Amino acid sequence: MKTIIPTARRFWLRPGRQILVCLLGVLAALQVVGAGPTANGGTQAEAVFDRMAAAIVALKDYQAEWSHYSATVGGHSIEGVRTSQGKFLREPARSWQKFVKMQDNFHDPTTPGTQLIYDGQSDELLALLPGIRRLLGVVHIFAEDVKCRWLNGEELKTEALWAWLERWQALKPSAQMSLRQDSWQNKPYSVLRLSYPVESFAGRPEINRLEIWVDPEDHLPRRYQGFVPGREEPVFDYQLTRLEANVGLRREDLEFEGLELWNFPARFVANAKGLESLRWQPPMPSSDEAPPSFQELVEKFSQALAQVRDYRAEMVFSEKYFRLKSRGRMRASVIRDPFFFAFELDPDFRINHLHLTSPGGRICFHRREQEVAAEGGGAMRMVGVQTMNVSDPRTFFPFGERLDQLNLFALLDRIQWYAEKGEVATEMVNYHGRVCPRLVLKRKGQPRPAEIQDMAVVLAPETGLPLRVDYFGNLDPQGFAEVDYLKIETNVGLREDALYF
Repeated sequence: MKTIIPTARRFWLRPGRQILVCLLGVLAALQVVGAGPTANGGTQAEAVFDRMAAAIVALKDYQAEWSHYSATVGGHSIEGVRTSQGKFLREPARSWQKFVKMQDNFHDPTTPGTQLIYDGQSDELLALLPGIRRLLGVVHIFAEDVKCRWLNGEELKTEALWAWLERWQALKPSAQMSLRQDSWQNKPYSVLRLSYPVESFAGRPEINRLEIWVDPEDHLPRRYQGFVPGREEPVFDYQLTRLEANVGLRREDLEFEGLELWNFPARFVANAKGLESLRWQPPMPSSDEAPPSFQELVEKFSQALAQVRDYRAEMVFSEKYFRLKSRGRMRASVIRDPFFFAFELDPDFRINHLHLTSPGGRICFHRREQEVAAEGGGAMRMVGVQTMNVSDPRTFFPFGERLDQLNLFALLDRIQWYAEKGEVATEMVNYHGRVCPRLVLKRKGQPRPAEIQDMAVVLAPETGLPLRVDYFGNLDPQGFAEVDYLKIETNVGLREDALYF
């Protein structure tokens, strides 16, 4: 039994399995309980917040050591602690950190010694890996990539105190703020509590409360935590054990340690040809006939799906999320009960960013370990199979969907959630020369990071099964993912053991 610090919680660490670690799998892994508040009056809380804000604004640079606990909640929960040391420069925006010690309850191929730099000028995360993997050089990842998030969804680019302050200030107008006095490490602190309303998408718990421990001497935060409804423990907990402010850092002070001969870029773009002009192309509306009601269409889809035990599908997948783009054919094999999925990517799949596998590669679900396993195609197959927990947000598609949710059975659940929580409508559209009904599904509220905003589903009038599914929004107003089903074969007798690799 091992203890995850800084919380007092304990959990079993699953024995590590010996696997060959490839770059893409490692990069996919790049990512204390507070007492309840006693209201001390809004005026006092406002004063403490304003003094903290002024102290952070006065920071030009700082260097620190800290621990960071992060966790997912719901389903197969995973958690871990990273102990790091780092340097932060406000202008030009740049930060450097190195993982010193790591502990988790899931398979995370990232290892101590990994160095990360966030470069604000390029808005990229740069990674230098330890050991033999250093031969790969400096790896560049778009900052908006899901691989640049911690387990609870927080962005790696927001590690600096001034970036955290921007978020706190944005939340403050809609938050209820209170203040209490507490002690930590035998020292008194003023603890700010910000509680604010959130909209939970499809049952995913959302952070709705922050606690910020402010040092009464220099007014800088030394600890900050995030909480979700129904859970006493935080889903993230930063603890700064050392902080030296305004030490005169320069950009050249925030470079990789021990770079030596390996100072060359390694962007690893598989095949981005033709993706420059990738845009969403909506189906053209049709006025030939009035659309069926929403309830009628959902009932037809539900009845059709009730007959499906398993299916094999061929589809064209297109996606754009800020700078991340991809397009190509995929094949899916899905078993309903017990649930299993496997994806295959065609060799001509085009993509301009790092992802879990490579064109020609395969992904499948390991039910017992609750992990997705990825095997690259071509030369990448030589590096072996990579595994990551299915609940890890860093395996999500950039538009916000989990790998295991990209299937017809989960799609019905999504539609039903919008019917209860969102706004729904129907229309008729022309789809490849056919007049088909289309479900239009919209969320109430503002887009949130790493979450789907709106959806649309074109159904085949004969079968009631989907022909096309669109995912929209997130924080990119032009962002989308489009799944065009070229063929769906149902009840083909799929066997899970025949689909492993």
